[in-house]
Amino acid sequence: MMGRTHAIFGAGVVVPIALISGQPAVIGIGLISALVPDLDASDGALKHWYIMIGSGKNKIRIKPFYPIAEIVSLFFKHRGFLHSLYAAIIFGVVLLIFTPWYYAFAGFFGYLSHIILDACTPAGVPLLLLGDWHLLPKHLRIRTGSYVENLFLVAAGALVFVYMIPILLNGLNTP
Repeated sequence: MMGRTHAIFGAGVVVPIALISGQPAVIGIGLISALVPDLDASDGALKHWYIMIGSGKNKIRIKPFYPIAEIVSLFFKHRGFLHSLYAAIIFGVVLLIFTPWYYAFAGFFGYLSHIILDACTPAGVPLLLLGDWHLLPKHLRIRTGSYVENLFLVAAGALVFVYMIPILLNGLNTP
């Protein structure tokens, strides 16, 4: 799946947590967490995400996750350990230790959404590190960039948009 699909789907799956907790920021946590498993990929979206600082001729781009991704890719191959259930659990537990429950749950479910989506592709994921695992039968697996992937993207985007409407209309303090 493409980075944008992972990001929007990760944001979409945490909408219930945002509703329960009254914390719209969990949408962003879910979105970013859904990109973390691809830190081991050379073309990972989070690796190439950048922040612009300054303006005009003094403008510079900083890729804050690039150094982390470079280190991670030295130790893990793409669609290896970071695409396993073990990595998702470790990620969630670390967040639970250092952040409120709603951020930890959003991070865990955002991360897990990435694994679930990739398990729907022909390549699958090493869910328990025992070989490739697929969520769908061979004839239903979703190719990256396909029409079906774009349907997932639109559906998740619509869910996030519907959730965000009252927040945008009434301010960030209203869930």
